Amino acid sequence: MTIRRAVPDIHTADLAASRAFYRLLGFEEVMDLGWVVTMASPTNPTAQVILVDAKTEAPQPDMSVEVDDVDAIHAAALAAGSEIVYPLRDEPWGVRRFFVRDPSGKIVNVVSHRRDPQGRADLADIRHRLSTEPVDTENRVSAALQALREDERY
Repeated sequence: MTIRRAVPDIHTADLAASRAFYRLLGFEEVMDLGWVVTMASPTNPTAQVILVDAKTEAPQPDMSVEVDDVDAIHAAALAAGSEIVYPLRDEPWGVRRFFVRDPSGKIVNVVSHRRDPQGRADLADIRHRLSTEPVDTENRVSAALQALREDERY
């Protein structure tokens, strides 16, 4: 199993204020779905913080772990008797994920980015490409939206 990144999920009542604070620390927006915003370091794209609107329906994860094979981790969690609090499923924004409760009660989002049968780039690849191009945040968001529009899955 390969862990690609581990990211704290911060629940916030004010996404705009949280976004502004993490910009002060040098993070930039790399994804904004309205209810969840991913902020990443422009020099190290795997150094990230996820901001989640506190009004989002429960359960809300406390941490996200991106792995190469979410199905294998799901099977291992079930075999170990772990409590699955959100079932394994494909999400419309291009990830396959489930939530599991850790021994201290924290909820962990275990996630893999999907590829389609033709092997087209997943959202992680799009995000990485955008994070390494010398463009401003507005252009990055526009480019990401254009890439999603061109992807027939969405």
